[in-house]
Amino acid sequence: MHNAKCTCWNCPAINLAGKVDFRACGQSVTQFDKTTDTSGETYVLAECKRRPELGLFDPMGITFEECPQWQKSPYGYLLKDMRVMILGIDGYLGWTLALWLGKLGCRVSGVDNYYRRRCVKERGAHTVVPIVSMTERLHLAKEVLGINIEFREIDILNERHKLKEFIDEVKPEAIVHYGECPSAPYSMIDVDHAIEVQKNNVLGTLGLLFIMRDVVPETSLLKLGTMGEYGTPLTGRPLFEGMFPADAVLHWDNRE
Repeated sequence: MHNAKCTCWNCPAINLAGKVDFRACGQSVTQFDKTTDTSGETYVLAECKRRPELGLFDPMGITFEECPQWQKSPYGYLLKDMRVMILGIDGYLGWTLALWLGKLGCRVSGVDNYYRRRCVKERGAHTVVPIVSMTERLHLAKEVLGINIEFREIDILNERHKLKEFIDEVKPEAIVHYGECPSAPYSMIDVDHAIEVQKNNVLGTLGLLFIMRDVVPETSLLKLGTMGEYGTPLTGRPLFEGMFPADAVLHWDNRE
């Protein structure tokens, strides 16, 4: 297993509060409590949120392979009943990931404000593949796959207090951030749309980071950026929205 030898330092269940503070700038504080063993060496101690019976221990001393909270999966060791929150769970990536993680045994929660659906409606368009409502999606996930997904309709940019309350309630051990406008063409319609996309994508993420700092500082954040933030690549290759056209030909560097 590729992550078998990872230790508690890599585990979101580690509790370093009051021992080492990496949150300010990525560096440990210069002053923190150390415990000295009989050999005279010093080391940092931690606690486990999942196994409080361990008390204070050396976080380098237990590997995923040795910890009963980590279980083998086809993709390496997976934290048992891992709490994963997906921002933008209604999206084409968010919903697929929610179902996949749910089947793996994760406890999935998610938020969305249907921003993508509103953008499509604004342009007088519709999806190539019909997308049912979130209410029906949640019902089918339970009925077909046996997955319970805890969902809240929240705007992560303008309703940070609601997002903070939900994160504090769930205490996710990983947050997957898909809560952004994914459409480069949408961001290029005019200056108002460009500013709206930048505000939503960049400031929404900034607000999330402050919430995580205050509520779940040890939680892992996985964020997917979008071309809606950066525009067309300098290669000049075109960007296609949605499904890749069957007759599309890319011209680049004198090649097709």
